[in-house]
Amino acid sequence: ERVCRQRLAEMAQAGALGHPREDEDNLEVGAENKLGEVFGNAQVITNTDVAEVLQSYEHTMKEQDPTFEPNQVFKLTKEYVDRFKSFKTSASIEEFQRNLIEVHGLTEFEKGLLINLAPEEVEEAKILIPSLDDDARFPEDVITRILS
Repeated sequence: ERVCRQRLAEMAQAGALGHPREDEDNLEVGAENKLGEVFGNAQVITNTDVAEVLQSYEHTMKEQDPTFEPNQVFKLTKEYVDRFKSFKTSASIEEFQRNLIEVHGLTEFEKGLLINLAPEEVEEAKILIPSLDDDARFPEDVITRILS
């Protein structure tokens, strides 16, 4: 958390937050998978993973204090990830994730986007994850197999 706050402070000081040109550059960076040194090797956390972490945290807190009541941000976050998670448990997602990377050659970033955004059609996948719009890497039949 301290590192995130420090990074946000640095970005704010540099004028990176809320500047339209910077936002456009960030979209291009995401489309090209050029995440830089901060996020380049980051492990993507799926909504399913987040839901399990939040559930575990809430359970632990209620064991420690039966009167524990999560705050509104926690409740809304948990509601969001429960609603948009693609898999019921992390165990059910592991083989799928491994397949995306080892068999289909997706990057961690692409894998996370694909799982969290859960596109249903090839064109939707290409729009949401621009790096999939590369016929050399991902012919349409490959994307169709990934989505099915």
